[in-house]
Amino acid sequence: MNSQTSCKFPLVAALALGLLSAGAASAHLTTGNLEGSADVGDSVSVRNIATEHRLEHVVPKDGRFRFERLPCGIYEVVIHHPDGSAEPAILARARLGETVQVNPKQFHRSMEQAAGA
Repeated sequence: MNSQTSCKFPLVAALALGLLSAGAASAHLTTGNLEGSADVGDSVSVRNIATEHRLEHVVPKDGRFRFERLPCGIYEVVIHHPDGSAEPAILARARLGETVQVNPKQFHRSMEQAAGA
């Protein structure tokens, strides 16, 4: 190996490491979070409208749910109850670098009150 080749290798390695780090950082910058509350034992599902990708979490003792690092976009959010019933779906947008509050039960109560007013 000559001196020119041995000098280029650390430079190429440094550039490759920099590109990998930038890729990981940009992945974080293209995502958002959805969080909210529901009854303990309910499950909450989110479905990306564009990709059909679906995630589901069971609501823990604190009554809070959180979906982290979702690709930015519009999601259908549904709360499923242990008895098999479900709240009507609502749409929420995961926004770049933000955490969006999603509370389907409160949303539906507000709509019912507005319709009755």
